[in-house]
Amino acid sequence: MEWTIDYLEEDSIVSVKILSPANIEGIKQLCLEMDSLAREHNTHRYLIDHRGVDVTMSVLEIDKVPGMLKEIEADFEGKIAILTDFSAPKRNLFNFLKNVLTLASMQFELFSDKEEAIAWLNRISGHL
Repeated sequence: MEWTIDYLEEDSIVSVKILSPANIEGIKQLCLEMDSLAREHNTHRYLIDHRGVDVTMSVLEIDKVPGMLKEIEADFEGKIAILTDFSAPKRNLFNFLKNVLTLASMQFELFSDKEEAIAWLNRISGHL
């Protein structure tokens, strides 16, 4: 799994672009990097651009994500926005991920438009 990671200073957002299909071990490494960068900049907002990349994780792997986050002690108590292609054949897996993370008390939304995602991340809420 490959990605780029950056910090959007003007919005105080950790931004990730996924470059190749995700797998659970790659997600674990990515979350460690995201958590480290977020702590460095004292932010709890994350933008993950998954557009144009296939989803290869199974429902069982997706269901393990909250436990994996707890295991690595990543602090994802803020807001997570994922950019995805809503026409993608595996869109249902993203919807399942949203349900799994929401049940784990995470603020998580799916978007197709980057500006809408950033606006949602910047909206005042209980977790900033």
